[in-house]
Parts: sequence; structure tokens; C-alpha cells
Amino acid sequence: YGLIGTCLLNDIDPEAYLRHILSVLPE
Repeated sequence: YGLIGTCLLNDIDPEAYLRHILSVLPE
């Protein structure tokens, strides 16, 4: 998620991005 995260954080709210990561990661 490093490079992708950096790109996304340029356009998306960090909190929303974090929520997205938590939703895709296996529980």
C-alpha cells in the first residue's frame, strides 16, 4: 500500500483511506 497509498492520499482524505484499508484487509 506504500506507493498506492501515497498517490491516493494526494486526492483522498487520510481518514477515508484508512477506512478503505481496514475494509479490504482480512479480519
